[in-house]
This record gives sequence, C-alpha cells and structure tokens, in this order.
Amino acid sequence: MSFIAPPLELEKVASLLDSLGCELDALGAHLCADGRLVAKHVGELQALDRIAQFQRELARILRAEQPMLAVRCSGLDDLKAALS
Repeated sequence: MSFIAPPLELEKVASLLDSLGCELDALGAHLCADGRLVAKHVGELQALDRIAQFQRELARILRAEQPMLAVRCSGLDDLKAALS
C-alpha cells in the first residue's frame, strides 16, 4: 500500500517565508541600533536584508496566478536569474 501525501499548500509556505522575512527585518533593525556593530558588520547586515527581500519575493511569486510572469517582473536580478 502506498502513501499519498496531501498537496503542499503554497499559501502556507508563502506565509512562512513572509514571517521569516519579518523576523530577519526585526533582527536587522535591532542590530542596527548599535552604531559600532553596524560599522563593523555592515556587509553581514546587508546580507540579512537581502535574505529577507528574497524571502518576501519568493512568497509573492508563490502567491502569483502566473508565477513565471512574477519571476520575470521581479526587481531582484539574482532571484530572477536563479529561477529563470
């Protein structure tokens, strides 16, 4: 007997990506409150922001009626290249 898995609900995945993006934004904002930390780790803080942007954009693509059109319309060139 084989097991049939229920379909993956893309809205749930998109919501998780959005939630994680918000958590990263909050973490970044908290870390940016320390000027010395920002001066020392600006590249790492920018990487956190980039990850959050990718997560929110992936969520938008998952919710789109036409996901490939959403990819082509993305303003994130790295993401667009990865998914095209």
